[in-house]
Amino acid sequence: MVRVCFDPAGTHPLCDLSEYQEIVGVLLFITSYVRVDCVYAVHVLTRFMQAPARLHLLLARRMLAYLYGTRAIGLTYRRGGDLSVSASFVPAGAPPQGMHAASDSDWAVGPSTSDFVIMMAGAAVGWTARLQRCSTLSSAESEFYALSEAVAEVVHFHNMLSDAGMPPQQPTLIFCDRRGARLMAMDVASSQRTRHIHRRWYFVTFHVDEGEVEIKELRGSRNFSDCLSKCTGGKTFTGERSYIMGMNVE
Repeated sequence: MVRVCFDPAGTHPLCDLSEYQEIVGVLLFITSYVRVDCVYAVHVLTRFMQAPARLHLLLARRMLAYLYGTRAIGLTYRRGGDLSVSASFVPAGAPPQGMHAASDSDWAVGPSTSDFVIMMAGAAVGWTARLQRCSTLSSAESEFYALSEAVAEVVHFHNMLSDAGMPPQQPTLIFCDRRGARLMAMDVASSQRTRHIHRRWYFVTFHVDEGEVEIKELRGSRNFSDCLSKCTGGKTFTGERSYIMGMNVE
């Protein structure tokens, strides 16, 4: 996986702006529809759209090379049957074909990065990675912010399925790897510290109480959405990619 480097001090010379914006625009289109595995790298590259350095252009070109080298990879949806996917990232209790989701965040001093992946029919049907709009005071609050965005997207999918005559018959499981965030969603750990995210807290607890979603805890090493908010590599990245894209594992 391509590792993207920041250049906050502007120590590297600038590159051709039009070429960089053209490449990143193509990458955004691809990651919006098919290549979930490239979302985080492209998300970081978009932060330098106004003043990219040559280093960033080089990394954008490497992203194109990675996509070309893995052009046979795509989202694979299945109807029924066992899925021969990466067992390391199959959450306990998650329906293989049914809808389930996972959220994660990369807590930072400034705005953190939120991400979520919604799975259905053996592969991802919805995903995102974006900066949070407020600065959270703890990693649990950052995870809860990401969780609230996942809940909103799951509710949107519920509405679409209901309009199509296929309303969900049971709560959708949403996995997160921070116990504090799960306790907030269960109205156990609410306090004055979470006042600045109370609207999101009310939104999540409402849909939990309504039985639309159920929040489950998941170990960080088994969170299949991890590669959307931070740079992973090796077997971890390939395992997460295999699971969220529905790839067969020999």
